[in-house]
Amino acid sequence: GTFDQWLPFIDTYNSLIHGNSDLDKTQKFHYLKSALKGRAKEIIESLAMTANNYGIAYDLLMQRFQNRRLLVQKHIRALFDLASITKESPEGTRQLLDGLQKNIRAIELIKKPNEKWDTMVLMHLLTSKLDYKTKTEWEAKLTSDTLPSLEDFIDFLNNRCQFLESLKDTTSRYQSESAKT
Repeated sequence: GTFDQWLPFIDTYNSLIHGNSDLDKTQKFHYLKSALKGRAKEIIESLAMTANNYGIAYDLLMQRFQNRRLLVQKHIRALFDLASITKESPEGTRQLLDGLQKNIRAIELIKKPNEKWDTMVLMHLLTSKLDYKTKTEWEAKLTSDTLPSLEDFIDFLNNRCQFLESLKDTTSRYQSESAKT
């Protein structure tokens, strides 16, 4: 029903239903109608469920939701809207990493490879969302003459998440054992 749900939906639908030669057009239309909600469902609601209307319904949805520019804009906005980490925590770091990867993957699916983005602007945006300690660790990892890649940053965040989660686990276990003695 929304732009942010469109790509995962249409990819799954195309591979399971639209490209399935064992299904006739009326069956495909039935599956399409039953899978939609919200605005997407409203767009094709008035169409009778016939083989001839399947192509019309599919085309209407593609025209409405396959807007690459709007899809990219939504995911870039989501990158800007990622929550900043105010205090070092595995949960906050993981949330930033997950949001980053989700939106980067979505943009790549739209066929806008991240090599064409201005990496420095993106890196500035992302590092501004880090807590002080994590940002210090990131800066310490860099050499003065290298421009880090997005992959370097994602690897760093992934390792940092694992480290903080491990530390939290150890601290919880230690506190639990201390309470017993």
